[in-house]
Amino acid sequence: MKKDAIVAIAFPGMKYELYQNIPEEMKTLWDDEALEMWHSIEWWKPKFEPYLKDFQIGEMECFDQAWQDWLSCDNPYAVEDRVMIATDHGRYMNLIKLSDMIK
Repeated sequence: MKKDAIVAIAFPGMKYELYQNIPEEMKTLWDDEALEMWHSIEWWKPKFEPYLKDFQIGEMECFDQAWQDWLSCDNPYAVEDRVMIATDHGRYMNLIKLSDMIK
């Protein structure tokens, strides 16, 4: 990306790091790829901060609405995710937002 380009990213994450201590009820619901990619805001901060000017990262307030929109469709992946979201019940997962400009 070019210098001064605007960056706006949203991605799934965790409220805190769980990779080494996965809750028992979630073990069958999270595959290895998700566990390698879904991290906490604190984990992501040092990955982005050196490259951005006025770095802002936080939890998106629309988590429930975004998931409900997804889960209400008949996509086979959405159908599979229904049990995961019901089991999580807002305890572990979040949606992370990041915005800034490239240095």
